[in-house]
Amino acid sequence: MDIREIFELQDRAVPQNLQLFEDEFRWCRRALELTLDSHEFFRRNPEVVAYRTLLRESDGKAFVQVNVVVNLAYDAMGSLISALRLLEYGVLADTWLLMRGAFECTCYADYFARNCDGVAEFADIGERMKTDFSVNIAAELRKQGLGFDTVRQFLEKIYGQDMKQFYGRLCMYGAHASPWRPGFRIGKNEPEVRAYLSIGHRNLALCLGDYAATAKYTMGILFETWPDLMRKNETLVIRHNAFEEVYKAVFTKAQA
Repeated sequence: MDIREIFELQDRAVPQNLQLFEDEFRWCRRALELTLDSHEFFRRNPEVVAYRTLLRESDGKAFVQVNVVVNLAYDAMGSLISALRLLEYGVLADTWLLMRGAFECTCYADYFARNCDGVAEFADIGERMKTDFSVNIAAELRKQGLGFDTVRQFLEKIYGQDMKQFYGRLCMYGAHASPWRPGFRIGKNEPEVRAYLSIGHRNLALCLGDYAATAKYTMGILFETWPDLMRKNETLVIRHNAFEEVYKAVFTKAQA
């Protein structure tokens, strides 16, 4: 089979998927656009720049903390941009894989925004990874008390809700070799090629709901971590509040 045939199958799947879940896809696109705009504001606004410059000169630890939080949230946003494109195609397993990374980055950003402890160690692991490709990230994080389970449990206490089930679903559907996924990808009467792509709307609603929940979490990091700074752009705050208000109404159907 010519690889271009697969690309054409993907292209043909997009209009149908967008039509089936027009409101949901629109919310996801605009949520990402708001996230991009808020990061651009945080990078360029003179008062925010002055605040970060002051930290660099007066409080090195706090300066590193800000950079780690912002960069983690930025990494999450990058993964979500790519994931949305795959989601439009209906490539669900790979969308969940990217969502898992985005969710992890957002959790770490949220954790470090609330807790300075471990920021320096986290940054140091990153520096060592630049030259030592044998670094076992998970093992190093656990050694510093920064394993993902530790971070997740810390946040669960803050929010009073269980995040383990949601994270487990991201792992099961996308991140690991899964005995569940082959049956998820293809039904008895579907062309075999669909097994490679997860094309179609079957289970698209579930993936859309998980995507929106992750995007909503990532979108809120700057607004919740630095509310006073973000209020310097009232338009962004209004947009953020509006997205929060319509989220549940839009995704009731996606989660049904």
